[in-house]
Amino acid sequence: MSNILVIGANSTVAKEVFNLLQKENHTIYSVSRDDFDFSKNHLRTSLDEKEIDWDFFPEEINQLYYFPGTINLKPLKFLKEEDFKNDFEINVLGFVRYIKKLEKNLRKGKASVVSFTSVASSIGMDYHTSVSASKGALESLNKALAAEFIGSVRFNTISLSLSNTNMAQQLLNSDKKLELAKSRNPMGVIGDPAKIAKLATFVNSEACDWVTAQNIHVDGGMSNIKLFT
Repeated sequence: MSNILVIGANSTVAKEVFNLLQKENHTIYSVSRDDFDFSKNHLRTSLDEKEIDWDFFPEEINQLYYFPGTINLKPLKFLKEEDFKNDFEINVLGFVRYIKKLEKNLRKGKASVVSFTSVASSIGMDYHTSVSASKGALESLNKALAAEFIGSVRFNTISLSLSNTNMAQQLLNSDKKLELAKSRNPMGVIGDPAKIAKLATFVNSEACDWVTAQNIHVDGGMSNIKLFT
């Protein structure tokens, strides 16, 4: 049995991860800004270090999933410095706080950690300047952490293209938007949260105990394929 921490538990993919993990004999601790009815061990809090009850977490953590993120798509001229700071706060600094505060717990549990980046950190995409900066930083940070924690904690990221999540609904909430989004993907497909969750739990499982410092692209080929037909 493992102690598993899911941060940002109300995200769409997080709920799918929770459903998968519930079927196994694990103790799951969830954290989010809102109530989360599916968990017996839930902490409602912000990413502010001073507001988090650090005594809530078990002494040994075997898996950690970090889901907080942002989709802030605007031309650079409409972005304020505060937008960049807010995206960085949620995507990067929030993650850093948890890793720093729970380092002993993670090392004791020989944990595996998965967080989520974006295809926009690998290829140039218009209107993605703030998102790509934060997600690119998160990807690089995880590689550095994998080196620093080598032999005790694994760190991997999963890089996504547009997926059918609550956060992305502003980009998918009409037939026209949905078809446009599909047309931009080489496979003509929007990401499926249930399938993303299956990969995330696999990467954090013992089956992948030789996998660390990897950024795994789940994007319908978008990061590597350019079709001319």
